Amino acid sequence: MNNPWNLPERQAEILTRLTQGAGTAKQVARELGISFKTVEVHVLKAKKAMGAPTLLQAVLMWDRAQRPEAPCES
Repeated sequence: MNNPWNLPERQAEILTRLTQGAGTAKQVARELGISFKTVEVHVLKAKKAMGAPTLLQAVLMWDRAQRPEAPCES
């Protein structure tokens, strides 16, 4: 997993689940066995670390970071 922002493992896991369409933050919380408020706190801290103003922006940035670079054509 590419993590250019050095996010803690749980923040990275939550962003990965949201990026992969694992459902809403409430569904992710239920799957992980943690409260929705805890997911919100992880997302808030991740957004701040990434400089993302919204959850959508954070998810898009995370998704882009996980994609392999396209090969350069000569």
